[in-house]
Amino acid sequence: MKTILAIAAAAAALGAAPALARDPAPAPASAVVRYADLDLGSPSGRRALDLRIGAAVRTVCGAASDADVHGKNLVLRCRRDTAQAVSSKRGALLASAPLGGRERLASGR
Repeated sequence: MKTILAIAAAAAALGAAPALARDPAPAPASAVVRYADLDLGSPSGRRALDLRIGAAVRTVCGAASDADVHGKNLVLRCRRDTAQAVSSKRGALLASAPLGGRERLASGR
C-alpha cells in the first residue's frame, strides 16, 4: 500500500531472548506508519513523518528499566538498527514525493 511505511525490528537478532531459552525466537515486532495525510514535499510534512517514524521505532523496540543495563543496551541497539533499516525506505519515499509549492520557483511567476 502506498500510504504505509512498515517498520520491523529483528528482536531475535539482537539477542533479546535469553540464551538458554528452548522456545523459538519470537517474530520481529513491527509497526505501521501512515503518511497519506502528510505533504512530504514540505519541511513540516517531512518533520511530521520523522516524528511518526521515531515513535514507531520506540514502540517496536520497547523500553527497559533503568536498573537493567543490558536491557537498555539492547533497546538502544534495536532503535539504532531499526532506524538505519528504515532510512532507505524513508529516502525513497521522500525522493518520490511531489515538491509542493517549490516547482513554481522555476516558472518565474
